[in-house]
Amino acid sequence: MVARVGTVHVGSEDPTWLGIEGLPKLNSEVWRRWPRTSGPLTGPLGQFAAILPCLNTSGSLVRAMETVAPERAQLARAAALRIAGSNEPAETAERAIELLWDLLTECR
Repeated sequence: MVARVGTVHVGSEDPTWLGIEGLPKLNSEVWRRWPRTSGPLTGPLGQFAAILPCLNTSGSLVRAMETVAPERAQLARAAALRIAGSNEPAETAERAIELLWDLLTECR
């Protein structure tokens, strides 16, 4: 809002920001400056976007996610185990998606 970004493309809902979509209702100035949004992504790529932040932490985001999205927290834990146990490191998003594709496609 402060940076006056025109459009925000959302990969996935972030449980730490639940309710933020109501901020434009505060007043007309916030509403006028509020960016348009597109997304979130659906399907396997949406699932990947949802768990991606959890894969780069010590588990604090997964624990936070357990409260609002337990299935996604479970997916994040399974994905982290899969990546950690891989013979080839997931140095790119493409490689991580290859390693996780079957897990991502099983989710709704």
